[in-house]
Amino acid sequence: MFASWGTYFKSIHLNNTSGVLNPDGDYTNPATTPIVVLTDAQGSGYTPMATQFIDVYSGGAPFTLTQELVQRGAEVQEEELTIAVCGNSIASIMSIVSDIRQALSMQEYTGHQVLAIRRPNQTAYTEWFVQSAVIQENSTFLGRDVRQTGFPTVYLNIKLTRSPYGADSATTATSIIGYDSNILPFVFYGDYAFDIIDISANQNLVGSLMNVDINWNLDGTSRKFGPSMLATIVDDTVVEQTISVSGTLTAGASFTFASTYTYQVLDVQHSNAPLIVSILGNPQDNEIEMRATLQGYSTPFVRTVGTNINTSNGTNRIFVMPPINVASLFEGFSDYNTSYSIPITITIRNINRGSSKTYSFIKLWMFRSDNILQLFPSTVWTARTEDFVQYRVASFYDQLDTPAQPLPTPKAMITTADAVGYDNRYEYSESCEMRGAGLRVRQLYGMMKGYIWNFDSICSYIDPTWDYITPPDAPGIKLTFRFGALYQTIQG
Repeated sequence: MFASWGTYFKSIHLNNTSGVLNPDGDYTNPATTPIVVLTDAQGSGYTPMATQFIDVYSGGAPFTLTQELVQRGAEVQEEELTIAVCGNSIASIMSIVSDIRQALSMQEYTGHQVLAIRRPNQTAYTEWFVQSAVIQENSTFLGRDVRQTGFPTVYLNIKLTRSPYGADSATTATSIIGYDSNILPFVFYGDYAFDIIDISANQNLVGSLMNVDINWNLDGTSRKFGPSMLATIVDDTVVEQTISVSGTLTAGASFTFASTYTYQVLDVQHSNAPLIVSILGNPQDNEIEMRATLQGYSTPFVRTVGTNINTSNGTNRIFVMPPINVASLFEGFSDYNTSYSIPITITIRNINRGSSKTYSFIKLWMFRSDNILQLFPSTVWTARTEDFVQYRVASFYDQLDTPAQPLPTPKAMITTADAVGYDNRYEYSESCEMRGAGLRVRQLYGMMKGYIWNFDSICSYIDPTWDYITPPDAPGIKLTFRFGALYQTIQG
């Protein structure tokens, strides 16, 4: 059984791997434990149930002929198993029963306990969180079971409420993209892109969550820590192009770019990921808002990334449009071998009713993603000079000896260190604001790809071609991804 923050308790083995109860055995040893899981009347042993889904559907008569899946969740799983505990005396048995009962009811004080199961000849365990448990002695507890025979035996019924997914914390995969003066060495689409793990060779990761660390290696005097924006990309068309749009907006005026930008959909993975449109430029300040229009639909107007931190700086700011659901637009049409060209127009407006605002825009990105995450410091870092700063984002439990189970909501923090590479020398600095969803592996095959944009303390986008001055030891950004596969039953 395990508790939070690395506190470790020896495991209690509820089944003897030798198949023979050992009244003198140690329950922390699977080959000698005096506990065994019993078979039922048909001779079947305990087997954990597969994940039970909660599905939400839309439609139905009289509006449509059938219903379609809209959302899928998973509920906690309740199940029962019966065990036998033997010993040399009633006292020794009751000591073990007490330990089992205490171990399975410690959630209130220590957090989740862990149920770990593996089949014979399998090396890795599948692990579940135990949310709660009730232990009931068999009705013969006061009579037949505990008679003064050579080896008295007690039978217990255990009713478990556990997490719907199993995991394997021992095989959590890690993929690291190292420091580089141009931010990332694994270049995919443009300067800030990455290409990190072959999903085709790791099919058990599809649908699983990710944790990510973003290590900054800065010269804290000339470049200071600020927001980050991370997106993983569905294997589809990615547009990255230079644009040139500039002018002046009079008070309260709006302007639509003369050029219509084209996004090419070739949905080879049949993804429902939305389209993301992002534009880099120099608005005079954050009283300029932007939106994208796909003929017949317009996103809401938005301000630049980091407006919550800095509202006056207008240099190298990025607008990220709200996601556009192109999957619903083409739903029902052939999308495996057909390429659809989508015309997109951009509109800006000046929300200041009293003065004019200048603007210029220089770069455009368009890609498919439902994994886009924005991270912001809780404070402004213009007066701070730390060189080694890190965002830590957790979508699943990543503690020692704790299975990689999904968190109810993603968590993030900012830490600092005294040396590049960290080597687990973290110092908590502050919490951070996080916008977006928990990162998950979405694509079915190919390489997992993505973008990262980094900003300085006044929320200006850091050009990846900018050459860091100091320190000399591997300057730049390092990304560390950790993946934990989620199993719907015992892993294969």
